[in-house]
Amino acid sequence: MKANPRMATALIAAAAAIAGLVAIFGALAPAMAAVLRSFVVVRYGLSMLGIQGGSAMGGLANLEKGGFGRLGKTIVSVGKLLLGKPIGLASMTIATATYFIYQC
Repeated sequence: MKANPRMATALIAAAAAIAGLVAIFGALAPAMAAVLRSFVVVRYGLSMLGIQGGSAMGGLANLEKGGFGRLGKTIVSVGKLLLGKPIGLASMTIATATYFIYQC
């Protein structure tokens, strides 16, 4: 640490960021499991009745047909929502300033 304090500080910051992300995703995992479990139970029940659900390829075909347009509209709506709140406006200002600083 004494030989290279800047690198040590950067490594500690990176480790803290990774630990924070692990904690956040660890907290979200039980919620995701609860939501996904209900979908799995419904799909299994329907398959027991002989009703087949959609496949991943069907979902990709629907996304190709019009999903990207909806995705763009959703991103624009989220952007408008963020700009309507003071904290969102501040974060968007910081993000824009960071972008322009990076471009120069």
